[in-house]
Amino acid sequence: MRSHLVGRLVASAALLAGGATAVAATAAVTASPAAAQTGTGIYGGSATGNLVGVTAVTVPGATATAPPTLQVANVLVAPTTAQVSSNAKITAAPGKESYADATNLDADLISGAIPLNDLVVDSTQSALPDHPTAVTNTLASVPLDPVLDATVTSATANARWLGPDTCLPVGTDIAHGTSTVATANVLTNVGLGTATVSVVNSDGGPVTSDSSVKLISTKVANHDGVQSTQIDQLTGIVLFKGTSMELDINVVAPPEITATATGMPGGASITYTEPILQIYSGGTLVGTLDAATNSTSITIPAVATLTLGQLTNKVVAANGTSASGAANLLTVQVGVSPLPLNIATIQIAGASAAASVPVGGVNCPPATNPLSESHKDVSSSVVAAGQQFTYTVTVPNRGTCTLNPVKVVDTISAPAGTTVVSSTPAASSTNGLVLTYNNIGPLAPNQTDNIQITMQAPATLAAGTPFSNAAEITGLCEGAPSGTTPFAVHVTVSGPTGFVPAGPACHLDDSNKAADHLQVFPGESFNYYIHVLNDGVDPCTSVTITDTLGSGVTFVSATNGGTNSGGVVSWSLGTIASGASETVAVTVTATSTDHVGTNLPDTALIKSPSEPNGVTVSTNGPAVTTLSVLAPADPATPGSFGPLPRTGGQPLAPYGLALLIGGCALVVWRRRTRVVAS
Repeated sequence: MRSHLVGRLVASAALLAGGATAVAATAAVTASPAAAQTGTGIYGGSATGNLVGVTAVTVPGATATAPPTLQVANVLVAPTTAQVSSNAKITAAPGKESYADATNLDADLISGAIPLNDLVVDSTQSALPDHPTAVTNTLASVPLDPVLDATVTSATANARWLGPDTCLPVGTDIAHGTSTVATANVLTNVGLGTATVSVVNSDGGPVTSDSSVKLISTKVANHDGVQSTQIDQLTGIVLFKGTSMELDINVVAPPEITATATGMPGGASITYTEPILQIYSGGTLVGTLDAATNSTSITIPAVATLTLGQLTNKVVAANGTSASGAANLLTVQVGVSPLPLNIATIQIAGASAAASVPVGGVNCPPATNPLSESHKDVSSSVVAAGQQFTYTVTVPNRGTCTLNPVKVVDTISAPAGTTVVSSTPAASSTNGLVLTYNNIGPLAPNQTDNIQITMQAPATLAAGTPFSNAAEITGLCEGAPSGTTPFAVHVTVSGPTGFVPAGPACHLDDSNKAADHLQVFPGESFNYYIHVLNDGVDPCTSVTITDTLGSGVTFVSATNGGTNSGGVVSWSLGTIASGASETVAVTVTATSTDHVGTNLPDTALIKSPSEPNGVTVSTNGPAVTTLSVLAPADPATPGSFGPLPRTGGQPLAPYGLALLIGGCALVVWRRRTRVVAS
């Protein structure tokens, strides 16, 4: 038998017998964690149960000196478990925050050894990773004579966890285990004749053990409570089935135990539906067990003692931070010779529940759209007639699940004659100036993907004519159920506008360096953009870029075929025509050791034979904080140029000299302003 089940059997046996050990262990699972993964303060919950538990059964041998013919230390039918611990303190699933398990049978020591191969159906899930879909396993029958005879047994487990600072919606089960059995006959053909214990559901459905833990709403905004519930769905019990001692027991209401903790004074509780049991022998009512009338125990002479289960080990914190308790529907103590069962304890519908939260409840901020930091960038604020420029769509995943699919629909608003030159990656379809990317995923948490679209302005473009771009980005968590509403974000950027180049010769001096974030947290991925603009009247040939990354970032990827060597990223762009621009992007990650309050500056060198000294562009980069804050688009923008003479030796006209000095001063001021602002 699986080793993890043996431990659960021992704990469940103690719990069902009314001992304090199992309840204390259950409470420890949910109350001992001490660091919030979500908001402030840790939280958790657990629910466990089963339909039938049998402990310490011994069937004597044929003679006084003969060894026992059957020994059963523990048998549990349809046990289920649901556990949640926000700082991953679940014994059965180390390092996991959510755990669910359901099986049809757990048994420890059956006549020394009875093979259980192909007779046990078990479903288990733990999270992270999150599991939007439960796992279910089914068996048609379990012919395990003399322990269990069951038909159509199924086990379902579902464990959810969305990661740090993210809560599942109120009312959604975080952990949920369900075990169902169409028919269940326990201890069949034991010793002398039959002594079968059967649980039934007269409603026509299966008998079910169901464990769940979920968040519930409180009256405080963004602060939730925890509720753990164990329900056993059965309406009847038959003891010693098929013998003259047969007892038929009607369960007036299915038992349910619920632990609730809200973190508010008086907001914790443990409740148990006190069932009423009607006991019949040979069709005659021989007794009623009802806690309301203090009728909680009845002895059938020479048969057994039946005791109504009541809530035990009840612990409720006055400040509303925790609650726990245990109960079982019915305990049957058998052991009066010459019954076929000697020294036997049978528990029906055993259950426990516990919940714990910090003072004030679980801090659940509004769910974050993982696509919320998508960004739109344009290479330059201007473009000359017939020349090219670049739009960049940056899509980071700021959530905790892998996004797949991620769809992008990009729409360019431009004057007639504008064309799409290329797209990286290629669009799934293009309809005029609308590009559709059916799926750029999968996009892992903190992964950033870039789409670059190269555009060409019409040859008839007039100065001042505007362009703009908008993108609709949608995505789903991988494995999300059908019909789930996708995350969505709309991003836009204005520009460029038509202009007439006026810079001298090849002129790359108005290129710039920018970052897509003003603030980043340690470990966050982000982009540096290098906007290469030639606002001169001549083309710039053999343009290259060398970007030396700072020590506070780690290289992830580069667009436009950029290559990284020891933190130095290089590009060869070829020719940049007069009035054209191009963007290259490098995606980096702020190292986890970055100190809050520091900046992540970056510098790149742009060179061309026409610019022998090269152009250095730089940015102070984002500040390292505990937040993530996007920066506005910062495209390259030309300086002011007057009419300049084109032949060597001709002196500058006085007004040309004045414009040149003024333009240079403006360029210097703009650069200084940009470095400070970015």
